[in-house]
Parts: sequence; C-alpha cells; structure tokens
Amino acid sequence: MKVGHHSRCAFWFEGSADPKFLRRGKLIIFLDIDGVLHPLFPRKDRPAKESAPFAYLPRLSAVLHDYPSTYVVISSTWRVNRTLDELKSLFPSYLQDRIIGSTPILEDSQRPGGREGEALSWLDSHPEHTSWIAVDDCAVCWFSLSKLILCDDGFREIEERELRSAIESESLQLLRY
Repeated sequence: MKVGHHSRCAFWFEGSADPKFLRRGKLIIFLDIDGVLHPLFPRKDRPAKESAPFAYLPRLSAVLHDYPSTYVVISSTWRVNRTLDELKSLFPSYLQDRIIGSTPILEDSQRPGGREGEALSWLDSHPEHTSWIAVDDCAVCWFSLSKLILCDDGFREIEERELRSAIESESLQLLRY
C-alpha cells in the first residue's frame, strides 16, 4: 500500500484578504456510496423511504450546501464501472461541480486500510489538497479513524452531526496553521 504524509494545510475562507489564507487546497470528503447514501440492503427496522436508493443524499447535500469550500472525491466501488460524469449525475445539479474526482483503484485495496491507501494516492496526485475527511460504512477500510465518519448503514442524524463537527474542526485546524 502506498502511504503518503500530508502535513501541508491551507484552506480558503471566502472574504479573507489575509495572504496567509490564499487558496492552496480544499477540504476533501472521500465518499463511499453503499451503506452511506442508502443502506446496503433494504432494512425492515427502518421506514421504507430510508431503504430507497440515495435515501440519505438530501441530508449529505444539505451539509455540503452549508460548507461551500468542501469538495467530494468518490472512494466507493461505484467508481469502478462508472465515469466521473455518471457519478456526478447522481448528485443534485448544484453540487455536481464539487464532485472533483474518484480515487484510483490500487492492487492492494481489498486489504485493511485499502480505501485510505487509495485516498492517500489521490492526495499524492493532487498535492494542492491536504485536508480530508472520509465518510464510509467500513471502518476496516481506513487506518485514520479520527478522520472517518463511520456510517451505521446510512448517513443519518448522528452522522450528519459528526460530519458537521469534523468540518468545523478541520477548518479551525487550518486557521491555526
């Protein structure tokens, strides 16, 4: 697995004229789809509307709407058989420009931490981006658990609160840099 060190941090805050906040990158969300935007399988313990495809996309879209300096890179297996344009079309039109890529498929991606390896490889190819958060339902796919919003088979209220908190925390860390 390719491991990279990403200690460079910069973040653009709209309206900031201070040169130390000049844009060098964006906050990236590495996003899984199955188990995040909808349950892996229909759930009898939840309302039927929560088992529909992309049932939780409106909740994630609301978070992204509230944080316009946050961008998405698809880390889901959906990227294997779909183009970036096809993946973008799954999202509301006002967010499609903020879906900026998908992680590469690495040979050892099925091992523990494999999805994080793919994310770090993507970051290595895009050094202007340094700050990231993962939203996934697979804890074993990530070693950096402090950067993971672990979804319990859906991006529900608790995961929304955790993501908002993580975005705020990343923003504060970047301000201190």
